Order: sequence, then C-alpha cells, then structure tokens
Amino acid sequence: MSAPDFELVPYPNSLELRKMTEAEKFIVRSLRKWLFGHWDETHYVWRCMMRECRTSFGDEDGSKIVISISKIVSTLVKHGNRKIRFHQPCCPCLDTDEYYLVRFITACQHNNGALAQALANWLLVDDGIDDFLTAGLRLGNKMKKHALQLPELVLDQTLADGSKSFSLH
Repeated sequence: MSAPDFELVPYPNSLELRKMTEAEKFIVRSLRKWLFGHWDETHYVWRCMMRECRTSFGDEDGSKIVISISKIVSTLVKHGNRKIRFHQPCCPCLDTDEYYLVRFITACQHNNGALAQALANWLLVDDGIDDFLTAGLRLGNKMKKHALQLPELVLDQTLADGSKSFSLH
C-alpha cells in the first residue's frame, strides 16, 4: 500500500479556527471531514456529511456542495504537488494548506481569478488545476447563495513569488 497523498497534522499547531468566520470554518470542517473519509477509508463520514448538507442547504444544493467538496479533495489527492497537510476534524488549529484552501475558495467566490489560479498552482500540478478551479467556483457560488459569504482578503506578495518557505502561527 502506498503512502496517502495527505497526512494528519498532530494537535496542536498553527492558527486557530475560532478566529475565522462561520463560512471559513464551514470550508475547513467540510474539507477535513472529506479528507478524513479518504484517510480512514470509511464512507460513514461521507454519508453523515451528505445528510448534514442536505438538511442545511436542501437536497439539490446540499448534494452539489458535497460534490464540489469531493471534487476539490479528489483533485488534491490525485494532483497535489506534495503531501497536503490537514488537522483532525475537531482540532481548533489550522495548517498552512488548510488556510490556503480557504483562501482559494474565497478567491473563487469573489471571482478573483488571478488569486485562485495562484493558489491552485501552489497546491497542484498543472493537470489538476482546471477541475480544481471549476469545483472551487461551484462551491463558492453555492455557499454565497446560502449566505455563507467569505471575507475578501488580499494576500501578500509571498504567494505570488511562488515561495513555499513560510508558515502561519
């Protein structure tokens, strides 16, 4: 069996979720649950998440939100340019990869194509970028429809320079 394309980050580490908006927390928790389903190789977590999203957003939109999250995760797993780090679903901390996944969805929701592209390039090899951008746009739009508005942020020049030698604390 080969090593997974992502890894669990030990508790505690980095930035705290409590400082994020509800929309940002929704992204982090959703991605963690879906990734945890991959790591744990059980589908129970996925079924629970589908049920929760359908209850919260309606059958059609809830399903589309889960499909978008699934596509983001499967693209990360298949086309990640390195191991993607994430915390356990209930951990209050935030890793750099998780932070930039939230910023990616934020850029998609605010139609900031240049930033979304830069973040996708930071996380993925070229083959996965188109699917990743499409899933990010769909997720951002469905979240906006249900009042999960992400705060628009401008990232510093570090990301645009392609540097990967930084961390958040």
